[in-house]
Amino acid sequence: MIIGDPLYLILLVSAALLAFFLPGGRIRAAFWLVCSYIFYLTYPISFFPSLLFVTLVAYSGGILIDKLNESQSLQSRPVTAIVLTLCLVPLLFYKYFVPHVVEVAGAGAANWDPVANQFAVPLGISFYTFGAVGYLIDVSIGVKTAERSLIKVALFCGFFPT
Repeated sequence: MIIGDPLYLILLVSAALLAFFLPGGRIRAAFWLVCSYIFYLTYPISFFPSLLFVTLVAYSGGILIDKLNESQSLQSRPVTAIVLTLCLVPLLFYKYFVPHVVEVAGAGAANWDPVANQFAVPLGISFYTFGAVGYLIDVSIGVKTAERSLIKVALFCGFFPT
């Protein structure tokens, strides 16, 4: 579903109206997360694992970095570097590794279609990856404490209207 599609507008308005009548807090956040994942799953399902991976790395990495910062551990900087690298793996894979392998393998434009179906760049991968990286850097330098709610981190990474 393309954002310019009238069906998207119908989905967005319907979800907003339903969310308005839901109680706030976790229930409303869970509802928006389900809507966001349904929207994301209208694209090839192979895109979804990268979103989940970045979300889980941001969530668990943020908590780990926060704990290391609280204890003033010397390991916080190397751990932050590892977590940030893990967060960037899907982006680097889809945007740089796959096109390079296709080019080296000699697959021209005529041979791209089968590869593109398996390894097309997931929708919004740069947006949610750099959002997660920014969040992790904020936690690392102490601007923000780690979010303890997986739903909130998942919604931050995958909120479909953005």
